[in-house]
Amino acid sequence: MKKIFINSLLCILIFGCAEKKALLVEENQELRLQINNLQDTKRTLNLQNKECQNRISQLQTNINGLEKEKKQLNTEVRKLNEKALAHTIEEIESAVNVSHNAQSKKHSKSKKLDEAVSSPFGDGGGGQKFGGGMGSPGFGRLIRLNAPRPMPQTDYSGQVVIQLTVNDKGVVISAKSTSATTHPDQNVIKLVVDHVKKNVKFKAQPGAYIRTAYYTVQIEAG
Repeated sequence: MKKIFINSLLCILIFGCAEKKALLVEENQELRLQINNLQDTKRTLNLQNKECQNRISQLQTNINGLEKEKKQLNTEVRKLNEKALAHTIEEIESAVNVSHNAQSKKHSKSKKLDEAVSSPFGDGGGGQKFGGGMGSPGFGRLIRLNAPRPMPQTDYSGQVVIQLTVNDKGVVISAKSTSATTHPDQNVIKLVVDHVKKNVKFKAQPGAYIRTAYYTVQIEAG
């Protein structure tokens, strides 16, 4: 009886081990399948990573090419701007020289006429004349008492023609440059206009209308 019990127990143990072994084999196969899947996924990711690296390299090459083209374009634009600026300066200098020569001839021709009207342009380079409709009957022409001549530092020659508005006290209440101005530098023109407005004086004529006078300043380069 005892021998039968032992044989039965051995059969149970053997059957249980076989079943356990079958389960382990099945689990092992599943693990191998998972490992194979993971390896396949790894290979796919490696391929995608390599493809991304290739794309990044290509994009970097394109960026480098664009940067090179940008530098070339900037260089060309700078050269074109320099040429255009040099050409513009040459045109301005040529126009100033032509205008200066023309004004010199005009000044020589009109010198006697200026002296005939009590030298309205004066020795200081200033001049005056009445604007249309701005006269004051019974008071005659404006009488300028001085001839301020500003001497700004500039590389260009030319004249600044200023329109002055004068009240009955002989005070200039406004001044502006006219289209007859030939000097190319707006900063110089503003300095001259401001200087003349502050310093030029006219004889007071109480009761006179507000009148317009013109004052010309010749600027020499240097």
